[in-house]
Amino acid sequence: MSIQQREIEPGHILTAGISRMEGKGWIGVAGATIIAGDLVIASGSRNSHVEVIRADASLTTKSRGVMWVAEHGASIGQQVRMATVRTIVGVNTNAAVAALDPVYLGSAGAWTLIPSGASAVGVVLVKSATAGVVLLAPQDPLSASGQIGTLTATGTPLTGSSAETVLTSVSVPASKLSRGSRVRISYKARVTANNGATTLTVRLRMGPTTLIGAVLATTAAVDTNVGDIVCGEFMFTARANPSAATPVEGWGFHQEAAAPGAAFITDSFDAANFITNGTLLIELTGQWSAADANSVRAEDFHVELIA
Repeated sequence: MSIQQREIEPGHILTAGISRMEGKGWIGVAGATIIAGDLVIASGSRNSHVEVIRADASLTTKSRGVMWVAEHGASIGQQVRMATVRTIVGVNTNAAVAALDPVYLGSAGAWTLIPSGASAVGVVLVKSATAGVVLLAPQDPLSASGQIGTLTATGTPLTGSSAETVLTSVSVPASKLSRGSRVRISYKARVTANNGATTLTVRLRMGPTTLIGAVLATTAAVDTNVGDIVCGEFMFTARANPSAATPVEGWGFHQEAAAPGAAFITDSFDAANFITNGTLLIELTGQWSAADANSVRAEDFHVELIA
């Protein structure tokens, strides 16, 4: 049932207030307690009406589907009016880089400026610590595709150590991956200082604990020169819903440490079980064969859910 559309006056100058879309609302039934402004998601049917609950990025069942913005609060079983588009004013959006940055689904019906693998549900219209404005338009996230995490600045150089060390990492939230979820990882590291015949090994790891996750891809131990890069992509698919032993299989390719333009090598990861109902760490690591003045740093690392 649609909300009755109000008369619109062409050319009328709007005064200060909250913008809203007319004629594009929906009446649903609360399947749990809902607060005004919550992002809500279809969860079933109740008496032939759409039942909705608070959307939540941490749970697959509450982050994939048709979403709205609740226009008022409701208790379980009560009707709730929902909008497909709504502006939220007077909020803190100072964490955004600039206006028109994405707004993401958070937890318990909230939105957030932190990606953390969630679907985009709107944009920042005004960046401000006290007078920020957000436009929520959450109708589209039928899949949870989108950025999980990315390196936004050059990583800390690894030098003076022969221990395997994390150059950069991204955490995949618990229960983010469901059956058929496909993740793509892109990475690049650069040698910034060279000393003698010391060799470099770069690994891409995934697991619940830092530095001991399964190796998805690895380079050979290669003597390097300043400016050499290691770069590549890796994709994997989860074959079951979140559990303590979800089969994962994938493949990719990388360039060994060399000047840009070198040939790529294929990587293959045969099916193995991962704890996908807990947080997964995806790490790019580096290891020198000797602790000297050689130096390498991560320059790009991006993890996204593509299906």
